[in-house]
Amino acid sequence: MLAPNTNALINVANVPPLDDRYDMRNGMPNINDTSMDGASLSMGWNLNDAWTLKSITAFRESDTETNIDFDTLPQKIADVKAFYSDEQTSQEFQLNYDAGGRFRGVGGFLYWFTGEAGGEVLNNFFNLSFGDTQGTVDTDSIAVYGEGTFDINDKWSVTGGIRYTDEEKSARRAQPRCHTDATYTTLSWPCTRGQT
Repeated sequence: MLAPNTNALINVANVPPLDDRYDMRNGMPNINDTSMDGASLSMGWNLNDAWTLKSITAFRESDTETNIDFDTLPQKIADVKAFYSDEQTSQEFQLNYDAGGRFRGVGGFLYWFTGEAGGEVLNNFFNLSFGDTQGTVDTDSIAVYGEGTFDINDKWSVTGGIRYTDEEKSARRAQPRCHTDATYTTLSWPCTRGQT
């Protein structure tokens, strides 16, 4: 059996349960917003009856603003407002082989991906502690791959493939910051010391 819900700063022991599991009484707006944009371009060249070269270029970006009330109560206990964003670009050249025989395959080369994802999180704990954390992760990768299928007979075939990827990630994190209130406009000591 669960123990009574007690809290030294805010009395939540007498909060009755809600009628429906989809009801809520949280103290933050129940609004989360995400916008996403992207585009891709695919071009193909028939080199001959058996070989096809394809280029695939793509770009995508998104921005998200979200409210997270961890305690789901109207009181300010553990409220988080977060902002996330990401963008990525990729380029792939694909070579396809199919001469109508028992073997067909595909290979990708000069495939590269670059992307950045990060965000900012504003924390409000008990309306007494106001924190701000930020960070970004950058990703760069390049890959080559190949896959082939061989028809043993009309019912059976075997497929094999290989892929090599070289990926590098780097992270940038700002020193956590403390603020004097929920406007997050005035920094307070000591969190600002050694900030990067």
